[in-house]
Amino acid sequence: MKVNKIVTNTDGQCTVAEVIFEPRDKIGNETVDDFLQYSVTLELNQATKIVSYKAHSSGVVASGINYIPKDVTKFSPTQLFNAGWSYIMKAKGFESWQPQMIEELETYIKEATKNKKSFSMKGDTNKAIFVATYLYYLNAIPTAIESRHEEMCNKLNMSSGQLSKNLSRVSVPIEDMQKFSKKNKVNVFTSLDKMTVTDKDVYLMKHSDRNILGGYITQYAQQLVEKQLSHKYQEIGMDYTVALDPNYLMAVVGDSRKVDKK
Repeated sequence: MKVNKIVTNTDGQCTVAEVIFEPRDKIGNETVDDFLQYSVTLELNQATKIVSYKAHSSGVVASGINYIPKDVTKFSPTQLFNAGWSYIMKAKGFESWQPQMIEELETYIKEATKNKKSFSMKGDTNKAIFVATYLYYLNAIPTAIESRHEEMCNKLNMSSGQLSKNLSRVSVPIEDMQKFSKKNKVNVFTSLDKMTVTDKDVYLMKHSDRNILGGYITQYAQQLVEKQLSHKYQEIGMDYTVALDPNYLMAVVGDSRKVDKK
């Protein structure tokens, strides 16, 4: 397995790379045929620090063979992307490809978790930041990567159980939100007010299907995060407001603990 840098920016950092899987390399639990080679091209969004699929290919690397290998299309683009992503995250020289939130959010969480403290869920702002972080990591790390949940826990210095319980406390299924919307004649996707549904203050409207993770941050929670992250600029007289991009506002992904990895 090897990686080629295809495109670099003016700072010399690679933004497009090709991961090549050679004969006998592993893709998931499967071994590449002796006569084949696969590749997947990945692209780094420098603004969001999220890696996306760009292209893939396969081909015969041996000469003089008189048959077409049966598994030339054995691996799907998703399998190749997941394997390529996993490899490049550990590759030397690709440290800048690691998932990383905007500087203001990284700084806030780092300060809140210093001295090995668990990220506090006290206060509406911290609950909102918790949700924004959760949604970003769902978007930044592929579904099939088993460490996705662990990465969230590490970022917030929480145990797996803590993270799951906290998520439950701040989220309500969209199905319940629809009932709330009808009863109270309010648009739950645009309301700036704090909404309380089934005795919970809502920061995340989660998918009703338990096989789908993520959901939509409430407008109330979004404005809390943006206000907090903009505070340091306003303190020094700068007319600047941090605006969260969509990766912090919504996610629709599968559960890595239930996905078929074949």
